Amino acid sequence: MHGMSPPPQSTSIVHLEDATRDAAKLRALTQAVLEQHRHVFLCIYMHGCGACEATMPQWNRMARELLPRSPWFRQHKKDIFVASLNEALLPHLPWIDADSVHGYPTIVHFRPSSTGRQGTIRIQPRDEYDQSPQANNARTAESLLAWIEAHTPSSHSPSPSRKRHSGGRATVHRRGKRRWSVKYKRSIRCSRPRGFSQRQYCRFGRRPSRTHHRTRRAAAAAAAASAAVA
Repeated sequence: MHGMSPPPQSTSIVHLEDATRDAAKLRALTQAVLEQHRHVFLCIYMHGCGACEATMPQWNRMARELLPRSPWFRQHKKDIFVASLNEALLPHLPWIDADSVHGYPTIVHFRPSSTGRQGTIRIQPRDEYDQSPQANNARTAESLLAWIEAHTPSSHSPSPSRKRHSGGRATVHRRGKRRWSVKYKRSIRCSRPRGFSQRQYCRFGRRPSRTHHRTRRAAAAAAAASAAVA
């Protein structure tokens, strides 16, 4: 296929064309996804596809020239796997839900441990290059590289976790947001709030106590009695 000359092979950048010749690379791809939990970037192409003919030279230039020179790649080489894949090899990768491949080329990012129903990975639109901000209606080597570099492994948010901080305060970290525990809320002194967040909480978020309600009712009653006497 014109323009399909593969990029130089490495443990992180491969070209998968023939099931027999590339059997070891197919096993390496499976291990990268299911065992090593690496970020995998695939360009799934089909012979005789005009769009593939136009895209593959750009993909190969990205993989052959731009990616190996990228500082991002040198930093995260052990965490990623980049491959071009002949669609005829999909039956040899049963962990890919072939029904979710709707056209060619399909340029997709598989996240670590993203297996779905029946142990397969279903390609979601959010993971495809053509749905990304970097695509910009083009498939150039530069935009493909920018798309890959946007998935820096260390930038992905960890799963929700609970950490214990000094003072016995438990904080739940979820997508960068923080929830205050009940114990911490009760420790806030609205007469002397510490910092902007506590001031906002005292001003807008704090529920009045029962004592506060009783004090307001007593004051209202006293005001009403004074008005009646007057």
